Amino acid sequence: VQYNGVATIFDEMETVTSISDVIEIIKDKAAMRSSLMTLATLFLRCT
Repeated sequence: VQYNGVATIFDEMETVTSISDVIEIIKDKAAMRSSLMTLATLFLRCT
């Protein structure tokens, strides 16, 4: 019953995207961020 509001939000989101898609997007953003950090570190070392 506590999660009723959350379930409603997910039901509404389901028309737009599935939870697995959201997880993939989060993973992609995390991977992008870590690769950007690596590039920034390499760039700072070179200069």
